[in-house]
Amino acid sequence: MLQIRAARPGEAATIARVHDACWRATYADLLPPTVLRSSTLADREGLWADLLAIPVAARCAFVAEDAAGAIVGCAWGGPEESGDPNYRAELLGLYLLGAHQRRGLGRRLVAAVAGSLGRQGHCALLLWALAENAPARRFYEVLGGRLLRERDTPLGGIPVREVAYGWPDLRALLRDTTRVG
Repeated sequence: MLQIRAARPGEAATIARVHDACWRATYADLLPPTVLRSSTLADREGLWADLLAIPVAARCAFVAEDAAGAIVGCAWGGPEESGDPNYRAELLGLYLLGAHQRRGLGRRLVAAVAGSLGRQGHCALLLWALAENAPARRFYEVLGGRLLRERDTPLGGIPVREVAYGWPDLRALLRDTTRVG
């Protein structure tokens, strides 16, 4: 059975490997090779070790597991990082191995993050996605995300175009993540 659960501190290296594999597969055709080479597994291991050391009240992190208990995806969120006055919480990352996509796990990971951030007192959610990532953008739009704005962000020394999606009402997002479709 596929399940979603809270990430555990001792899993940072395992989650980082899944995150890295997903990131490389997703962006292989969307980002320049220099950007892909500048991102390392060691960086992701550090990110996850730091993320899982932060008190739960300030962030949330979830993993998707397959029937054998192997981690096949991850999502995390916390306070919004760009200073937006209306969207105070952010879905900071969502990654799922290709073989496990289109099974509802992405929706369930988003719901887990949104639910946790809602319990922390947040009412609205924002996320940034690579502008060229059409499948991710469609996914967020199906979940009711509103296109808010664009920006150029340096990644590996190269500016990449990102788009922001927002949900002004976390309750509506939670309804949309539980809808079959």
